[in-house]
Amino acid sequence: MNELGNARLWKSRLSSMWTDDDGSGLQLIDTSLLALPAASVADDSEAMSTLERWIRGGSPQPTLQAVPLINVDASLQGVVRLDVILHYLEAPNTLWDSVPSSWGAGGPLAVRLRDGRLVLVDGNHRWVAALLTDREYLLMQILPAAAR
Repeated sequence: MNELGNARLWKSRLSSMWTDDDGSGLQLIDTSLLALPAASVADDSEAMSTLERWIRGGSPQPTLQAVPLINVDASLQGVVRLDVILHYLEAPNTLWDSVPSSWGAGGPLAVRLRDGRLVLVDGNHRWVAALLTDREYLLMQILPAAAR
């Protein structure tokens, strides 16, 4: 099946999962419906602390890495937008692009927690699209764990 056919198949499957609970008009899918792990409150707190330290410190961009998707332990984002997922499914070559993340990284951004787990902070839609298309890796930048 070609990539566009794959996108159509996923559009059909995903169309029954979305909701507009907040009245925004956006078609949102709870990541738990896709069986994707969500970060805990403690994970979120540690990741945000690391991000704030990185931003305040003016640290350089982390090195781009091809990360196996199975190594991503959780995501800080609990919902994804159907239209954005479909964009990445229809144009899989955009899973990594130079569009800055909302945190200023050059693309998908993750934080390595002190216990070694990897939590995705930004690039959640690309992660979901990569998983849905059975890719093994996603290019991302990883911030090291915050010092204790």
